[in-house]
Amino acid sequence: MASETPEKDGFLAMINAKIAALEALRASYLAALSVGAFGQAADLTDLSNFNPASIVPTSPRQTAPGAPVDLPTGVFRSKSMAASIRMYLEAARRKLTLPEIVSGLKEYGLQSSAKDFDRTVNSTLHRLKEMGDLLPFKDGWDLASSYPESLRKRLSQEAKPSRKSKTKKKAKAPVAPRVAAAPKELTLDQRIQAFMGAHFMQIFTPQELADAIKEANPKMIGMALGRLAARGKIAKHKDGGYITKPIEHPKAG
Repeated sequence: MASETPEKDGFLAMINAKIAALEALRASYLAALSVGAFGQAADLTDLSNFNPASIVPTSPRQTAPGAPVDLPTGVFRSKSMAASIRMYLEAARRKLTLPEIVSGLKEYGLQSSAKDFDRTVNSTLHRLKEMGDLLPFKDGWDLASSYPESLRKRLSQEAKPSRKSKTKKKAKAPVAPRVAAAPKELTLDQRIQAFMGAHFMQIFTPQELADAIKEANPKMIGMALGRLAARGKIAKHKDGGYITKPIEHPKAG
């Protein structure tokens, strides 16, 4: 069996990282000695029992939990919620929980007309996950691009529901099966209707729908939503967004 190449040898990579760390430590120590930072030689700490194996290189992606995010004030003011979430996670360089993301979006100026802001953020996170941009973990959300392709595929497989149970339900259901993404050859109205059908009972603003189906002209989205609402395919929510199923209010008795 052929031996692993140096680029794929994990043990060799660890040794190289520790050598680099020790060389940096040696250079810093010599520099401090040259200016008398440690006093007289008799006062120096005995490093004869120092164990180089205790030096463990840290991950270049993750920062400490709770570390502040360095972004300009109001940076999200002119951006969509999806774009702001991607930028915030990139700047944080670590996993963030839903409350942390909600707090950061508000702090850095994201504008939203949604009354239930937390719910809208949560819906956008799951939409970005389905688009392959984010990965969900037990301790928060992170950018999918920060992890190996093998991990992304494994998490994607674990998230998929059982095909057998889905097939049985589709056979009994009187409506067409929902799709995860609308084909490009469909009209704009059909693409919107297919996407909202796949996200039943979720509320979307025109800008969020534009981001989701890759439509660069939000004005066209607004016109299409008006047509679909007039035909009874979707309904306008009181928060200003649109929803697949019309909201029925109980009649006064």
